[in-house]
Amino acid sequence: MFADMYSFVVDLIAVFLAGCVIKMMDDYLDQEFDIVGGKHSLAQRLGVGAIAYMLVLFALAAACNWRLSVSLFFASYMTGMFYSLKHSYISGLSGLQEVLIVFVVSLLSVGIKLTFAAIFVLIFIQIADDWFDMRKDGITGQRNIFDVIGLAEGLIGGVIFLLGAIYLDSYLTVLVIIGAPLVTWLASLTDTKGRLP
Repeated sequence: MFADMYSFVVDLIAVFLAGCVIKMMDDYLDQEFDIVGGKHSLAQRLGVGAIAYMLVLFALAAACNWRLSVSLFFASYMTGMFYSLKHSYISGLSGLQEVLIVFVVSLLSVGIKLTFAAIFVLIFIQIADDWFDMRKDGITGQRNIFDVIGLAEGLIGGVIFLLGAIYLDSYLTVLVIIGAPLVTWLASLTDTKGRLP
């Protein structure tokens, strides 16, 4: 029993650290929206140094459980491209092409079941996050899934993706549902309001 508890804690740490990386990356890319809203995230205050911290955190997450960490990171990349599938990037590829490449790499590295479970649970988390942030996103102009598909459809979609994640990998789903609020709570402690000094 102790071994099972130890394994669970280590896996939760992996998911938590991966979640911190995903949150920092999201904040780093969305700095202009945070500035409009008067919020200054830790990623913004760290500047280019945030990248180094993200790499260290992800290395620690991978050391705890590389399959969980990699699957969540790949899933966050794919779900984060939702609004930019037609955009062309410095690679010369469109967002859709990059998503397809990452999807194939994820399938080859962690398998189809974990790939889809990670995608589904992160879509659920994103929908839940958008639901909580509807008012703030309306002020800052940041895109929100409920503005695209509607409130009822978004909530129903969230439930469907949650059930799909549970069906594919209930263990990962439980870890993410426990870890995500911890990441959000930690981020709230490090965020500041108003102008930077």
